[in-house]
Amino acid sequence: MFATEKSSILLPHFTKQNAEADPDGVFARIPAGTKYTDGYKDVSKLQFHNAVNHTAFLIKKKLGGGKDFETLAYIGPGDLRYSIIVVAGMKAGYKVRSFLIILFCRFEVLTRFEGVFTITKEQH
Repeated sequence: MFATEKSSILLPHFTKQNAEADPDGVFARIPAGTKYTDGYKDVSKLQFHNAVNHTAFLIKKKLGGGKDFETLAYIGPGDLRYSIIVVAGMKAGYKVRSFLIILFCRFEVLTRFEGVFTITKEQH
């Protein structure tokens, strides 16, 4: 399923429909190890959808559902976690601001950011 026209469907709903239509389809390819020679591992559309659901659940559990379209901040590398956080934040009722860390270095350094993200909420 491809978004080739304007649509009023929300991104979390689109990823769900996409996972249902083609669960084994490749959503992304990620490094399989710490070296380029280790190759890549496929992440299916269903795996991505499940990661989004799990992350949205954790956001709601920690912060509650977004009430006034509050903002979550993601500070980290622009890898697959970024995509998961953005869609999960939407699903939980938040908007997501991102501050991507762009690293121009060897891949081995990037693997040290095995990621945990921190959820904080600004009190008004």
